[in-house]
Amino acid sequence: MVPKEAKIDTDFVDGVKMAKRNDNWLRFARVLTLIFILFCVLVFIAGVFSYSNYARSHLKEFTYYDWTPEQMDAIFGRIGLSFQALIRWKLISSILFALTIGGIGLFVFFRKKDDWFSLYIAASFVLFGTFTNNAIIALAGTYPALVPILSLLGVLAWASFYLLFYLFPDGHFAPRWTAWMAVLLLLSFLVSIVYNGDTGQTALLLIMIITLAIGPISQVYRYRKVSTAVQRQQTKWVVLAILLVVIYTLLASGGIYFHTLTNPNSPIALVFAISNSLAPWSLGLIPISIALAILRYRLWDIDLLIRRTLIYTILTITLALAFFGGVTLLQSLFSTISNQKSEISIVISTLAIAALFNPLRRRIQNTIDRRLYRKKFNSEQALARFSATARTETDIEQLSGELLAIVQEALQPEAVSVWLKPTGNREKTGYDQI
Repeated sequence: MVPKEAKIDTDFVDGVKMAKRNDNWLRFARVLTLIFILFCVLVFIAGVFSYSNYARSHLKEFTYYDWTPEQMDAIFGRIGLSFQALIRWKLISSILFALTIGGIGLFVFFRKKDDWFSLYIAASFVLFGTFTNNAIIALAGTYPALVPILSLLGVLAWASFYLLFYLFPDGHFAPRWTAWMAVLLLLSFLVSIVYNGDTGQTALLLIMIITLAIGPISQVYRYRKVSTAVQRQQTKWVVLAILLVVIYTLLASGGIYFHTLTNPNSPIALVFAISNSLAPWSLGLIPISIALAILRYRLWDIDLLIRRTLIYTILTITLALAFFGGVTLLQSLFSTISNQKSEISIVISTLAIAALFNPLRRRIQNTIDRRLYRKKFNSEQALARFSATARTETDIEQLSGELLAIVQEALQPEAVSVWLKPTGNREKTGYDQI
């Protein structure tokens, strides 16, 4: 029979050995991560040096919406720029994007290098920042022999980026079966390299859509069932970034579905050209938000940001629909009466929108607070009731009781006390507690 003291010593020694083994593996992973980061940076630098020659011989690759280089020149000429300026901006933007996203990855690496998930985030950020831009496209076009490896790394960059939706914020799969979905997602990305637009792509696209959708769904499950209070706040940072990206995508994709908007002679064509030039930066909000969440910088301000983003996004869309609907309706009315369109309809609609702004904002804010921020909404309502009572109530005992009830309703503490400072000859101190 083994003595109890000997068993404790054996367990302690085994624990120390396991800790040392884990430290050795973690040290090895850090070295591999640094080598991989260095490789990505060197490949990106090679792409930057290949960019100018490639751009001069492939001008069509840098146009939007099937516009010709001459049409691009005319569109950007409205603000004193040229198509060549756009090409130079794309190179500058690629460098800035790689420095920003890759720099965040390096910062996470050195700040949290003892965490496995942070190593993954560092590697995926650097890979995403360096392999999803025009510099890599130029390198692949200049050296066709590198296309297979560059395509593979480009696909892995997107795959590792999307896998963050499965793993964030603690690096574990929740629920566990989503790990198989993540494997399926990775395989679908890799198989897409083989197909490359050939027949059979429909089934592959369906699998990719399903596995991409499961990532955000797992975040909802994690938020409701698994996450701690801090992890929920971390998730909200990413939700805010996704919300902004979706809004930007919806606005920028209007030219795809409404071809009249992207007519080169249309005044709004310049807006779509600029929005396409800034598109990579909208997607970059997601890795930036993940880094902010991991480093927990000003974490608890996120509720206010999400709340205001929701309020003003819904308000903007509602007012835009009301404006265009009012203009269409009034112009139809004027056409019926006078057989001609009138600019008065625009003036009337603008005045109506200005009058609706504040009432509609308050209505939307109350609805969002009631649906999504119920506790905050109840607290604000309770404080508003107490303010009304305080203006009319003169009995100090009644007012104290009302204050205690309001604090209990709004904050729900374990105990509440009210201390009344004695005045004049008063000997007793009023003290109520619940």
